[in-house]
Amino acid sequence: MPITFRTLLALTAICSLVILHYAHAKTRLPQTPTDNAELLRMHNEDQADRSPADGKAIDWSTVAPRDKARLARTKELYHENQLTTANDYYHAALILQHGTVPEDFLLAHEFCVVAISKGKNDKHTRWLAAASEDRFLMNIGRPQRFGTQYLSAPGQRAVQIV
Repeated sequence: MPITFRTLLALTAICSLVILHYAHAKTRLPQTPTDNAELLRMHNEDQADRSPADGKAIDWSTVAPRDKARLARTKELYHENQLTTANDYYHAALILQHGTVPEDFLLAHEFCVVAISKGKNDKHTRWLAAASEDRFLMNIGRPQRFGTQYLSAPGQRAVQIV
C-alpha cells in the first residue's frame, strides 16, 4: 500500500510537533522550590523569644506555650509534606530542638541530616545536628557524644554535661 502525500504530510507534522515539544522541554529550567515562609517566621520568633530586649531574662511562662504551638505547627507542616528546601528542614529542626520529649530531639537531628544532604552544610546546621543528638541522648539517659548540652541549678552557673 503506497504512502499518500497526505499521509506523509501528517506524519511530518506529527514528528515536527514531537521534536518541538522535546526541544522546549529540554530548555525549560526545573522549578526551584522556595523556602516555607511560615517556617521561617516561626524560626525567627523562636529565636526572638530567646533574645529578650535590654538583657531581660526569658519569661518561660510566655515562651513555653509559644514553643508548644510552634512545635505542633511544625509537625503538621512536616506531615503535610510542606518541608522541601534545606532551609525548611533546618528551621524545623531548630524548632523541634526546643521540644520536650526525646522524639522531638531525634527528629530535629534527622532534619539536620536532611538539610545538610540538601546543601545546607554550614557550621550552624552541623552544630544543631550535634546538639540535637546530644539532647536526645541525654534525655534517654545516655552520655553525650559532642558535649553541647549544659545543665544549671537555680542560683548556679550552667555546667556542661559530658
